[in-house]
Amino acid sequence: MQFIDINYGLHDTVINNIDENGELLCLYFANGVYHIDSTGKELNVTPKCRMEINIIGFNERTAYKYVEIYRYYKNKFYEMKYIDFKKLLKQSIFDIEFDYYSGFNNSIMLIGYIGKYKIELIITDINKINFYFD
Repeated sequence: MQFIDINYGLHDTVINNIDENGELLCLYFANGVYHIDSTGKELNVTPKCRMEINIIGFNERTAYKYVEIYRYYKNKFYEMKYIDFKKLLKQSIFDIEFDYYSGFNNSIMLIGYIGKYKIELIITDINKINFYFD
């Protein structure tokens, strides 16, 4: 888990925007994220922040290689395109219920809801993650 700053937890937080800047996938948390200690205990909620995920070769056109998104509704699941996820996120927020990290394949999985849809967001081939606070 060397590529992930494990001082922050994303469960029970909200992503209100997503975009890209060069090889960075940027997730925006208007209400902050949880600051956690080395044992995983929540200390406090940070101010609003931006999580920058560096993925070599990433941009909006190549997102399908690194970002998988599944939408569940009425016991059926559908794979979503990254651009469609961005559009859906413009209409509402992504309320994260669970966050999973894999140091072995340098990936994260976020599970939560956008409105009535259950969403799984899987990001792979992560090179580095940084948090920036306002």
